[in-house]
Amino acid sequence: MQSLDIPVLQMLPVALERREVRGEGDVDRPGEVCLGGPFWTLLPDDYPDEDSDTKAFRRDPGWRWILGVLALSLNTDAGTQERYDRVWLSLSLTRPDGESPPAIAWSMKPDRLSSSVTRSTKVSLGPKLTIADVGIDANVERGTERALQDVSLDALNEKTPQPQWRLCRTHSAELLGCIRLALIVRAPATAEVEARLDLGYVTSRRRCVFFWPNTPHQEPRRVTKLP
Repeated sequence: MQSLDIPVLQMLPVALERREVRGEGDVDRPGEVCLGGPFWTLLPDDYPDEDSDTKAFRRDPGWRWILGVLALSLNTDAGTQERYDRVWLSLSLTRPDGESPPAIAWSMKPDRLSSSVTRSTKVSLGPKLTIADVGIDANVERGTERALQDVSLDALNEKTPQPQWRLCRTHSAELLGCIRLALIVRAPATAEVEARLDLGYVTSRRRCVFFWPNTPHQEPRRVTKLP
């Protein structure tokens, strides 16, 4: 198993807009949502190929392999009873030329959460370029955030151009804290590829839905070009 170092991801707030509200009256936000990244990097040319399956993937000249890392932080305000009920973060991988084959999310982590959290600033890759471990964000390791754990998480749409992480609170844990998300993208070797981020959540009491506004030109993190 090999590991790649990743930089500290600066956590910046995301301005989400209210779209749907059930009932009347003012709606409280649970708190501030912050996002770190996305950070993209090509797998290095000297990436070890001791594993035969990995070697076969890496030596195919038709593809390039890209590591993407994000960090998501969910915070709550003391003055509100609202909480996050469901949160999702989606990526759309597209080719501006509209040609095929598409870029796809080859591997995604985490695909579920537990009480065990690895404190590491590395991403570990296993055979066939699957992600074995993403650890936690560096901010958590320094003690400035708490790790998000014991909640329900699903990594959806692996092996497609529309990967998504979906998080839900449980009876034993609120959606509160920080998590690091990582994926390996398989992209055509010479094609330009863009990644569009979408983020939203549903509140627990008023069932209000908040979305990232459809203004990617005002938020440079919404659409990024892959290396």
